[in-house]
Amino acid sequence: MDKISASIELTFTDNSLQKGNETCFVLVSKIRSVIGSQTLEKTIPIRWKSWFNELAKVSNEHKMIKLDKVWTINNGFDENVRLESLKEIKLALNCLSDVGGIHFEEKLSDIVILAIQWFVDVVSKIMSIPSGTGEIHVEQINEILLQDNEEIYDIRLNLLSYVEAVGLASTFPSVDIWYFPYLNTRVFSCKDFEIFQPSSTLSFRFNCHAKFIFNTLVSICVSKSKWSVLQDGGINCLYQSAAVFVVENHNILLYTYGNEVKVQILWLKQIQINRKLTSNAKALICTLLNGMDLRTHENGISYQIGFACENGKDNFISFEEVHEMDIIQCPKCPVRSLHTIDVPSIKRFWDFVSIIK
Repeated sequence: MDKISASIELTFTDNSLQKGNETCFVLVSKIRSVIGSQTLEKTIPIRWKSWFNELAKVSNEHKMIKLDKVWTINNGFDENVRLESLKEIKLALNCLSDVGGIHFEEKLSDIVILAIQWFVDVVSKIMSIPSGTGEIHVEQINEILLQDNEEIYDIRLNLLSYVEAVGLASTFPSVDIWYFPYLNTRVFSCKDFEIFQPSSTLSFRFNCHAKFIFNTLVSICVSKSKWSVLQDGGINCLYQSAAVFVVENHNILLYTYGNEVKVQILWLKQIQINRKLTSNAKALICTLLNGMDLRTHENGISYQIGFACENGKDNFISFEEVHEMDIIQCPKCPVRSLHTIDVPSIKRFWDFVSIIK
């Protein structure tokens, strides 16, 4: 699906975008052509196949299992089936994952999914829970797991650990509540933030629709980067297509539109802007996005960094276009509304040289 989303055209209706409910029309013929172009060339040693057959016997008991547990189970197999080292087990798991028997992504998690259809079904049930804020209580997840008579504690730990690792959800705002960005239907209102001073808009333009990337980025910012979410009274400033974080009295606004993820810094008039902090925010977001690219292997997903012309939300201008120029004639706006852009005034928020820890 990563390959498909990066290589076929997706169209979105203006009405659906305004409502925040993106409607996607995909040409089935293009999907088939992409799938058909993926050739699988894998040579699987016979002993790996025999070993997997033994491992599959525990899939009812261990639908999701940690790598160290796989090693323990392996040591209990007959000698003629047992693999010799943890390294060989990883190689076997990676190979079997590629051909679809299981799912294992070592770069993301040490958890092996032995029952793929079960995992898909459970996550689908969780994602169907009505939640306008995206927040789901652990007890609601327990109820879904109980339907399959599972050992709740261990399977829940593995399940939630995995969905957090892949950026599907985060523990927030407490250990008993999980935040799923995909379920958030709250609409962001610019009027609520008019008291803040805004920076220029930093934009990451992707070669595919960016809603999935945005949701994953928000989840990672909450779970791994530990950014604090801005509070509006007792309400978290997390929305369907936007999120506002607080870092040292500065508010970082992330939002998405079409194939772009955009960033702005918001601060109160009495506070002096910290350009080192804003530059660090840019660098950290780049680091997170590049890490997300590693997950998708060679799927062709890429992005450009630039800024948005203030006269229109679709007027993306890459930094490559302006090079070292100070004043440019806007290359995006029509003649009747042509204007100049002061490039240094835009870059000054994001160009402070610093190291992200």
